[in-house]
Formats: sequence, C-alpha cells, structure tokens
Amino acid sequence: MPSVLNTYAVKDFESSVGASENMVFIDCSRLNSEATYNFRKKLAAADAKLRVVNNRLLKVALCDTDAASVSEFCKGPTAVVTGADPVVISQQASDLAKANDTVVVKGGFCLGELMTDKDIAKLAKIPPREILLSQLLSVMNGPITGLATVLAGPIRGLGNVLNAIKDKNEEA
Repeated sequence: MPSVLNTYAVKDFESSVGASENMVFIDCSRLNSEATYNFRKKLAAADAKLRVVNNRLLKVALCDTDAASVSEFCKGPTAVVTGADPVVISQQASDLAKANDTVVVKGGFCLGELMTDKDIAKLAKIPPREILLSQLLSVMNGPITGLATVLAGPIRGLGNVLNAIKDKNEEA
C-alpha cells in the first residue's frame, strides 16, 4: 500500500511534470547548490522549471500519459527540465552540461516524441523563435520588394522622360 506522502508526490508530479509536453532529463546530482540555484533562475527567466524527482514515483506519475516511454531515462539521479518551448529547455540543459562536466543530458520527451541526448543537442542548436521568425519574414518580404521595384520601373522611366522633355522645352 503506497504511503500518503508518495501518493501526494505522484499527484504533484502528474500536475507539474506530467502536464508538460516538453521534458529534458538530466543528471545534475554532483552540481553544487549555487550552480543549481543559478540554473533555476535562468530557467525561470525562460519560463521553464527544474524538478528533481524520484525515478519510481516519476514512472508511476507518467504511466498514463504519452510520456510513459521515458523510463529509460529514469536510471540514476534524475532531474526534469520542463517548459513550453522545447528549443529553450534543450538549449538551457545543453548550456549547463557544457559549463559543468558533472551534468549529463540523458534525453527528453518533446512534442510527443522520445528524444536521445544527441537529438536534444541538435534541438539546442536551433536559433531562438524570434530569430527564426525574422528570417522567415525577410525571405517572404524579398519577392514582394522585387515586384514593387519591377512595377515601379516603367513609371519611374516615364517620369524621367517627362522631366527630360520639360528640361529641353525650358532650354529652348
């Protein structure tokens, strides 16, 4: 029979971790408290969270969700980074792993798909959403600008011809 404390912990995991569709699993057990605090602060600024979890209780919490297959990442000390944007949480976890040799990215579950540590590293290399949107808008704006220039050409040429005729008539 499960204890009351474990029952509440499972419900808490279900509401916080299970509700997120984007999770990155890391081992940050050898990270000191100051570095962990700074990491949590960076995550909070990016609208993400870090939860250190009990593997067995996490498996129970996720067993009825799409993320039930994450049990392969629940070996050894596990912390879960959750957030709305999978790219942001992947970048934050990868940056922490690069800055600290003791941190290991185990894998993740993003947008309904199980991801390995290599997939998380690839996802972390994607530029932020704002930069991607600006690149898309510049690509979309190029043909329209070209069309406007082409359509304005004959009118500009007519204006130049009329100015030349006006100048010639003024000289005469």
